[in-house]
Amino acid sequence: MDGHSKDLIVQLCTRAAMIMEDVSPLALGIGTRDPAATVVALQDLARAGDTIAALVRAARLLAGHPN
Repeated sequence: MDGHSKDLIVQLCTRAAMIMEDVSPLALGIGTRDPAATVVALQDLARAGDTIAALVRAARLLAGHPN
């Protein structure tokens, strides 16, 4: 892996970590929400999870590990 790919991998993983940090209070506070807010919070968590998964897939491809 070249230096450029490594830099991109770091950027992708950093963004994934930032998303995790942003949604962690949402996940940790899920039990304090009313039912409607719980549904919205779960949708937000699912979207964040999808984005994180996409970032990790891209990083794996750059690292030469597509699976």
